[in-house]
Amino acid sequence: MPILRADSILLRFGGVTALDNVSMEVNKGEIVGLVGPNGAGKTSLLNVFSGFYRPERGRVFFEGRDITSAKPFQRAKMGIGRTFQKTSEVFKHMTVLDNVMLGAIARIREGPLDVIKSAVWWGPGVSKEEEVRGIAEEVIEFMELYEYRNRLVGSLPYGLQKKVDIARALAGSPKVLLLDEPMAGLTRDEREDVARYIMEMNRVLGISIVLVEHDLNLVMDLSERVVVLNYGRKIVEGAPETVMRHEEVVAAYMGTALAAER
Repeated sequence: MPILRADSILLRFGGVTALDNVSMEVNKGEIVGLVGPNGAGKTSLLNVFSGFYRPERGRVFFEGRDITSAKPFQRAKMGIGRTFQKTSEVFKHMTVLDNVMLGAIARIREGPLDVIKSAVWWGPGVSKEEEVRGIAEEVIEFMELYEYRNRLVGSLPYGLQKKVDIARALAGSPKVLLLDEPMAGLTRDEREDVARYIMEMNRVLGISIVLVEHDLNLVMDLSERVVVLNYGRKIVEGAPETVMRHEEVVAAYMGTALAAER
């Protein structure tokens, strides 16, 4: 049984169809690459998985349970973690430690209001403080962010801010982690560094991962299976080496004329 599954998702914004009857499965312990040209619907599908978008038609299942109507914070508590394309999603006025603690709070708290309260002030009688701090410290160590733990996130270079976003999601103890372009804007060395963390999260921690990324070579190296979207439609899925030879994939990335020449 897949740990995460989307069945026949239809998502429209006015007259624009973002996802057209898209189905996708993620198996336990698997890294699945989700690729496609700009505007293909990749982030929209992640938003459906994580609860930020409610599909017009179709269902989402997690560990066999229908979670289509579950809110984002409820899905985070279940074990669905998420990073974002832009570093504006991290709290730049807070320290690295506070950001990562926020990710841990999201998993053990009952609702979003408690998360907000605990993020800005640890009041008396909060029994989970030490547990949350301990989780955050372990994640910071894992992500090699210890020397920056007390720095404001906004003062850090872009590459480190992206690592903080991953660390915050990891602190929620996810069973599935949705990574939305975690290497966008990074240098080659930084991309290789993030790739190493992805492999360790998968192989050492056993986290299933959906990886959205424009670096196709890196996606193909990391993923066991690849799903390709184009104009909101799934055009192919399968082993990386098979997908990259598919005629529609070549056309989507290189243009129809080049595909014909091949």
